[in-house]
Amino acid sequence: MEKDTNVDRIIKFYSHRIKENGYMSNFYGEQDKNFNLNLPINQDFNEIDLSCFDPDDSEFEIFNYSTSEHPYQIQKYFPTADFIKKISLELLIKYQEYRDIMSWLKNPRDLAAMGRQSGATSIHPKLVPYAPKWIKEKCLSTTLINIIKEYKDFGVKMREDWDQVKDKVMHVIVLQKFLQNPHLSKNLKNTGESKLIEHTKNDKYWADGGDGKGLNKLGQILMQVRDELVI
Repeated sequence: MEKDTNVDRIIKFYSHRIKENGYMSNFYGEQDKNFNLNLPINQDFNEIDLSCFDPDDSEFEIFNYSTSEHPYQIQKYFPTADFIKKISLELLIKYQEYRDIMSWLKNPRDLAAMGRQSGATSIHPKLVPYAPKWIKEKCLSTTLINIIKEYKDFGVKMREDWDQVKDKVMHVIVLQKFLQNPHLSKNLKNTGESKLIEHTKNDKYWADGGDGKGLNKLGQILMQVRDELVI
């Protein structure tokens, strides 16, 4: 793919299944045998510096996520330090369990449902290989709707500061996605100075809302990451 030097060109993307620009989607990953996204687990990305993160030389315990959507949704359920002081150890463990289940989900749409704590459609959520036994047993014994309800009723909820930190978290994850996948970095750099737009009516924050009036935050982050990449 030759580098696009047309500054007026607009590239729209949405589905991870579209061959040409699907790699820009946060749902991309499973179809790419070379895809890697190794990131720290049990760490709040708003609290640690990942600017020089090297998965091969890290002080943190690492998990290889199957898409960039996984760590993004999981980060919603890291309670803030102030909130942790107010809750029981039992509830803190429930937060950990909730994040663990999310880590092993195969379908990004199931993952997004757990992130929203609503909209689940799967009867028994599919898991990626080698999921821990207790997660397999839980997902086989009940529905995703019931799993979400169980943890929500116990008190597991989205972190209080999510609206303030989500852009930073997304940037960290998207940057690592491209740093760890040179074949995707090359594709992104080859878009040159084209404007990147996530095009869907389903999202007015990360995408353009379908009518161009959305904020297109993911497109903006991709363009920022494109400028930061050196290949």
